[in-house]
Amino acid sequence: MTITAPTIWIFFPILLGGSLAFVRNRKFLSYFSATVAVLLAFMAQFVPIDKALLIGGISLKISPSFAILGRALTIASTEGALLTLIYGGAALWFFGSLAIYNTTQIAPLGFIVIGLLVASVAVQPFLYAALFIQLAVLISVPMLVSL
Repeated sequence: MTITAPTIWIFFPILLGGSLAFVRNRKFLSYFSATVAVLLAFMAQFVPIDKALLIGGISLKISPSFAILGRALTIASTEGALLTLIYGGAALWFFGSLAIYNTTQIAPLGFIVIGLLVASVAVQPFLYAALFIQLAVLISVPMLVSL
């Protein structure tokens, strides 16, 4: 079975952030989001990219590239430490959001922003990174306003 690295560290967090936007329990959001971010950080550090991994009787391979609209999103195995740092920092922010009262938007929008910023690092040619960074900044604005 083959899965791509951008699916795990870009598309999954964006979709998870979109689905968490409908949850209003702030403790659940903080704990669940931080746990998922820690799991993504551990996967980035310890799961090899572009090598077959045997789990039980299932062979799993994470391919480094995904093509979309003629552009390639590529996460190489050398970027595992960067992904660990990004998702580990996000886990700290999500755990820290428990200290703030009205924080139902930090975790969902945080996952979307992190997915877009990882996409800006992964996109080839790098010129298109500006579009992902601009989207991340625009989506970050609602985190500043309490709804």
